[in-house]
Formats: sequence, C-alpha cells, structure tokens
Amino acid sequence: MAGSVNKVILVGNLGRDPEVRNMQNGDPIV
Repeated sequence: MAGSVNKVILVGNLGRDPEVRNMQNGDPIV
C-alpha cells in the first residue's frame, strides 16, 4: 500500500517539483 502511494506522489512531484522528488528518492535526479 505504502509503495503504491509513494509511486503516485513521485509521479505527481515529477511534473511539479523536482526538489520534492529528490527528497522522496533520497538521490539527486535533476
């Protein structure tokens, strides 16, 4: 369940704020 929610958040942040996605993954992906 948590993994699914994480995916949605990551995908949402991917098009919104790359910085937030950075924190989610823990690796700088810009």
